[in-house]
Parts: sequence; C-alpha cells; structure tokens
Amino acid sequence: MTRKTSPAVSLECATINASYPFNRTSADIILRTSDKVDFRVQSAILLEASPFFADLLSPPQPATATTPASVDSDTGSSPSIIPVPEDSTTLDLLLRILYPIPKPEVGEVDTLVRVYEAATGYGMAWPIVVMEERLVAATSHSPLKVWAAGCRTGSENVAHGAAKALLARMSQSAPADLEEKGAIPEIATLGDMAGISAANYFRLKQFLAGRLDDQKLLNPPPKAEQATDPGELACGFSTDIPSTDLICRPRSQTVGAPATLFYAHQSILSLFSPVLKARIALLRTAASHDEELQDVLPSLPVTLDFEEEPPLVSLLLKTCYDAQGGLSNDIQHLAQLTIMSKKYGITLLSQRVRNAWADAVAQGPLRAFFVAVNHNLTDLAKLAAAEVIKKPVECWPYVFVMETSSALAYHRLLEYYDSCLHVLRNTLYGVGHRYPQVSTVLNVPSYLERCHSLGPGEPLTMTSALRDLFDKSLSLNPRKGAKTGSSHPLKNDMRAVYEALDALPAEFDAAVKQVRIQLD
Repeated sequence: MTRKTSPAVSLECATINASYPFNRTSADIILRTSDKVDFRVQSAILLEASPFFADLLSPPQPATATTPASVDSDTGSSPSIIPVPEDSTTLDLLLRILYPIPKPEVGEVDTLVRVYEAATGYGMAWPIVVMEERLVAATSHSPLKVWAAGCRTGSENVAHGAAKALLARMSQSAPADLEEKGAIPEIATLGDMAGISAANYFRLKQFLAGRLDDQKLLNPPPKAEQATDPGELACGFSTDIPSTDLICRPRSQTVGAPATLFYAHQSILSLFSPVLKARIALLRTAASHDEELQDVLPSLPVTLDFEEEPPLVSLLLKTCYDAQGGLSNDIQHLAQLTIMSKKYGITLLSQRVRNAWADAVAQGPLRAFFVAVNHNLTDLAKLAAAEVIKKPVECWPYVFVMETSSALAYHRLLEYYDSCLHVLRNTLYGVGHRYPQVSTVLNVPSYLERCHSLGPGEPLTMTSALRDLFDKSLSLNPRKGAKTGSSHPLKNDMRAVYEALDALPAEFDAAVKQVRIQLD
C-alpha cells in the first residue's frame, strides 16, 4: 500500500493544535491533518517507526513535501509542516500507539480500519500488530468492513478472520442466502469498494460456500493463468507494397530507447481513418511551407506520431492492411482495437471488431466482461454480461483478470444475475396465475430450483426443463381412483398449457431484456 502526502498547504489556512502530548513546542515536525489539526511530533520517533517518514525526512528534505512553520519561541527553530491525508481522529490514535504513553481503547470499527490502513501505508510495524489484534476482536460486529480492510492492506489474517465471522453470522441469519443469490448481502455498504479486487470478492464467495479448500483469500491460485498483456504483442508490422510514404512513430515504451518506426502508406490509412487523413493533410501542408523541402517534398515521407506504444500501433496497422483477414481472438487485443477504432474513426474496423468480440465472448464471457469494464467499454461489457448469466453463478469460473478488476463491477454483475432470476420467477408465477389448474400438477418451487441450476440467460433450456417437469408430473399424478386408460384430469386444459409453455421462451427473453446492468 503506497502512502501519499497531500500537497503543501498555505499557512493562512485556519488550523488548531492537537491535544497533549502533540502540542508540545519541543517537537521538530508538524503533521497537518486533512481537517486542519496540527500535531507536533518528534521526528526521531517517526524515523524509527516508519520507513515512509525515514525516506521523507532524510536530509535534504524535499522542498515540495514540507512547508516551514512559524519560528518556535522556545527553541528558535522552525518546524516543518507535513500535510497528511488522515483526519485528526485517525492520526491521534496512530500516534498514541507509537508514543510511550497509555493506549486508548477504541471500539469503533470504522476508526480501527482507518488507523490500520494508515499504519500499513506508513509501514509502521508495531501499530499494524496492535490494530490487527483489535480488528480481529471486532470482526463479529462488522465483518465486511474488517474483511475490506484486510483486502486493502493485504493482510491475510485480518481478511480470513473476518470471512469466518461473516460465515458464522450468515449461517445463523440466512443459511440458504448464498445458494439463492449471486451477490453477497450487505456488501454494498462498502461503497465503491476501492482497493478491493473482483478476485477478492470471488474468493470470499467461494469461502462462504465452502468451496475454497486451503487456498488463501487474498492470493490467486498457484497455477492461475495470467491474462495476455497487449504490451507483449509482437511489434513486427511490415508491408511488401512498394513506395511507402508514411512513417508511423509510436510512443516509446522506454525513456531513452531508440524509436520504433513502421513504414506505411498515406493513402491506405487515409482510406480507413478520417482522423488520420486530416492529420496527414496537416503534416503535408506544414511541409509545403518549408522552402528547404520544396525540391524533395514529393518523395519525402511524412512522419505521423501516435500516442500508443509500438505493439498497439503494429496491431492497428496489421488490421488495416489485412482488411479482409480474421482478427485476433484475444479479448485484450480486441478491446484495444475497439478503443483505437473509435479514437481514429475507423468505422469498418469497428464493425469487424464487434463481430470478432461476439465470437470471443462466447468462448470466455466472464473474462470478456472484466476486460471490457477495465477499458471503460460499457456496451461491450453489457454484451458479455448477457452471456455470463447463461450459466448459474456457481459455475462461473475464476479468471486471472479478476485480480486487476474492481469488486464493484463484479458486484454489479452479480446483482444483474439476481435481478434476472427475480423477473423469471415473477414471469413463471404469472403463467401460474393465468393457468391455475397447472398448480395441481406442477410444483412451481421445484421448477424455480431448476431455473437456478440452469442460469437465467437460457430461456429455451429453462422452458424445456419446465416441459419435462410438466410431462413427468402428468405421468406421476393420475386422477385418484381413475380406471386404467381413463383420461387425465387436465386433458381438456393440456392444449392451453402447452401453448403457454411454447410462449414462455419469448416471455422469459423479454423479461430478462428489461433488466439493465448498472455499470456507469
């Protein structure tokens, strides 16, 4: 966890002094909190307790990190002011743990979490130990908040202890909750879930469902397959079309490294991209006004700079030059192509990428969802989400991209799944109300259980399951006392019932399409 100090503040800001012992004039450092409270502290204590402050306070002190305070009347020195992001309540408790003074008892979980995260950010070993003990003791009151603190600070002990407390609480209040829902109840109370990954959320769900085995909550599985990094693409674009007149110069990947250049044709890029066409025209116009270039201008190539690094520029050029060829089936590459096609207005490429995306999503919808979310491609993320929910949440796999994806995005996906199941239940009960005679044969709750095992995104499969269940119920529930070969009590209604079953896929599909996943 990286700790950042706030920018230097003006001395004209209204501030107040902290309480004893952090108001002593003998202190040589002032820590100014976000709520403008000045804590006068001894730099020697900070130097010993925190690697962060040891680096910050090592002479010479950075001019941008500190601000001189007024000259102290007793010592004649001028303490430096260091703005810190913590509020006064958090910093007060953190410093009292550091100082050789009595330690206060604090039971508020929110305060404990803030102090623990601050201690972790500053690398203060003793406060970390103390706060871990207090957090573990407080897990029964707010297990999710403590789990979140463990995730943000990378503390397996804190996260694991909180997960066990959450499991105990959920087992007592709603033991079947996790089996019926995708999203974990109450996790939305964590807000934007900053600092918590989708993988953390996934492993917590696995733990609560008893499927995690011995794997740690905060670490990926030992043999996790890492997602492809587009920066590792081979950047070997070349063309055998003669008379190249355009030099494409990507942004350098390493400072001071020689530039990677790609030779292309103005006409080809201008044909695909109106944005690049306009930029090339501006470069040609600028060159035409240079008198020294007039004699060589017709044969002089134009240099076009790109903000993207060499692998992505190479990928873009290869795609434009092979306009009829197949695109990469890697989701990461397709996401990058989508961004570049929008940026440069390459309409033909946009449609090709969208078609390739649909094919790739079918092979790995969950990975596609997270890649799209990470690249702010909301429309593509929604397409992937519709594919993800075709399987029950228990069958959703772990994908490595979860490690760098937001827990909030995963939570929104799980809420979408739950909402789709909810509308399907309502749709099915609506059919039951229109055909009440079905209830004498069909066990609707039993079918809803089948719905849950299939996933709400598969209306045809789910309707087929309902038909099979209905047929089975008919064969197992003959009219009591009827003679062999006699008609079933629902014989006169069976045509209407089967017509209703035939209409169910469209009703299910229409109901699910009304559900919107919230990603914006």
